[in-house]
Amino acid sequence: MKVAVIGAGAWGLPTGAELAARGHDVTVLDAFGVANAASSSSGPTRIWRLAHMERADIRLQQESVRAWASVEQRVGRPLRTTCGLLWRDRRADRLAASVAAEGVEHTWVDAADVGRFFPGLRPDGVDAVWQPEAGVVLAADSLLAHAGLLADAGGRLSTGSWVRAVDPGPDGVRLTLGDTRPGADGATTGTLDVDAAVVTAGPWAQPLLDALGVGVRVLPALGQVTHVTGRPDAEALPCLLDGYQDPADGGDSGGVYAMPTPGLGYKLGFGAALRPFDPADTDRTPGDDERTRMLRYVEGLGFDAPVAGPSQVCTWTDSPDGDFVMDTVADGRVVVATGDTGHGFKFSAVAGRWLADLVEGRDVGPDVDRFRLARFTG
Repeated sequence: MKVAVIGAGAWGLPTGAELAARGHDVTVLDAFGVANAASSSSGPTRIWRLAHMERADIRLQQESVRAWASVEQRVGRPLRTTCGLLWRDRRADRLAASVAAEGVEHTWVDAADVGRFFPGLRPDGVDAVWQPEAGVVLAADSLLAHAGLLADAGGRLSTGSWVRAVDPGPDGVRLTLGDTRPGADGATTGTLDVDAAVVTAGPWAQPLLDALGVGVRVLPALGQVTHVTGRPDAEALPCLLDGYQDPADGGDSGGVYAMPTPGLGYKLGFGAALRPFDPADTDRTPGDDERTRMLRYVEGLGFDAPVAGPSQVCTWTDSPDGDFVMDTVADGRVVVATGDTGHGFKFSAVAGRWLADLVEGRDVGPDVDRFRLARFTG
């Protein structure tokens, strides 16, 4: 088949590489290029972990770990580090029950004992779970690795044009290319006819979804991360989720996610959005207020004299129920994948397989089937 993948991010590039490896004629299109600042996939690091509240997510992440190992073997270099994860949450009992049920190694951590697993972490009365099989995805290197696999398999990467429309027909799909984003005035610069298309357009997906009749409103937003130094072991600390999925635990911060980042220090971000995503808003200047809030927070992590290093404003895209969306429309000729919810990168190595299976009409199994669109209408 001739297949177009729209979006060269953490899901689009692996999908293109997988389809090309299966013998399909693949073009991956991205208006800005790999790891661009307007995408959801930019930046040097992401967390990977087996710890999840939902057991199905644990099973999918176990599959993803195996896929990461396969990719690392093919490219001949590591794309992840392992440093462990401490997850402090008022629902730690639920988390512990889920990982225990799936046979994931973990340790219950009483509130007063968190410093034993995260040196310098100040107790706050909330229990935690330590999960040693977790760490950091080297995100930027991972994107380059998958771009290399795409090229090695004969796939193409096309940049510089927006996909302004995806029009399924009885015999295939026509992509209309233009010089501006979907939904904006601009000139048409060409078309591309394919047998199937995959929409992995991140925060830019909504106009394409609307035109395809996908009745789901995604919720893209902007967040800010800051790399902090100020203690000699900053890059040797474990990953941390602190009330991450429960905004009530973090007040207006929505919790915190944090990870060591080689060469830059300790990367942290608040789980709450900085502001909603606006396609017309191109400002990605980090805010001083958010940086100052983060410096205050890290004093509770044992940073006695924290120093803010590079900050970055990035995007994520939530679905209405906070879960991924992966499904086919237009009688299977178009695959839509959105709602990365800010944690989709850890599934990057295996998401390409799932989406390639959907293109080919294969069974993806019940744990991925739960991401189908029918859940919003059934």
